[in-house]
Amino acid sequence: MAETKNLSDDFLWFEYDDSGKPFDFIGTDTETALICVTDETLRNQITEDLKNRDFYSTEAKTVKEALKKMRFHTYTLMVIDENFDTADPGRNDLIRYLANIPMSDRRRMFVTLISRHIRSLDRMAALDRSVNMIINVSSMKDFITLVTNGMAENEGFYYTFAEIMKTAGKV
Repeated sequence: MAETKNLSDDFLWFEYDDSGKPFDFIGTDTETALICVTDETLRNQITEDLKNRDFYSTEAKTVKEALKKMRFHTYTLMVIDENFDTADPGRNDLIRYLANIPMSDRRRMFVTLISRHIRSLDRMAALDRSVNMIINVSSMKDFITLVTNGMAENEGFYYTFAEIMKTAGKV
């Protein structure tokens, strides 16, 4: 008597864990954001603003969780609170990690730091912290405008470089 074989039986050994891959099945042109903000009010505002701009976003509660989410996905936008998972803003482990990833990966991300003591759009402080933009919490009402303009400026700045890299087959 012939035994019927179910196709799913062949794949019982394969256990798919999607916890670290939140955007596995979205298009490649879709903008994604990782929100690493501890203040719930700010986090909800950021999430809502990004949702209204058609970003797919996910949140992380700890640096370890953020790194896990970043393992399989390069986010278009990262919003990081300077006090995320730390009491000392100068020792933010996620910011320190991002400062040390390969530039080819880092260039594809736009990193925004939410600060309580640095003024918005301070370019020298942003350079010092290895982020693209700093937004002070007092400017959060203009968050989406600042981020949208910053991302457009960044894209324009690196456009020629990206085209040369594509032509050379490096991307």
